[in-house]
Amino acid sequence: MSQQGWLNTPDEEAEFYYSIAGSFIKYLLGTLNLQIFKELYLKMDRKNSVEENVKIFESIFLSPLANVEEKWRTSIL
Repeated sequence: MSQQGWLNTPDEEAEFYYSIAGSFIKYLLGTLNLQIFKELYLKMDRKNSVEENVKIFESIFLSPLANVEEKWRTSIL
């Protein structure tokens, strides 16, 4: 979701998306060590394009984003 998309999200939906993001971050922290997570956090930027951030994510995580997302989804079911 873009920054503008997030800003346009109705308050009653923002809580839902915030919870999902928190769950994904918890999964990443459980999968990566803190230093690697910090590197990911510092390199990704909302000024980057989605494609740039996906490349950064995949280069640090050493796995396609879709695979990481699927593993996260499996872990919460």
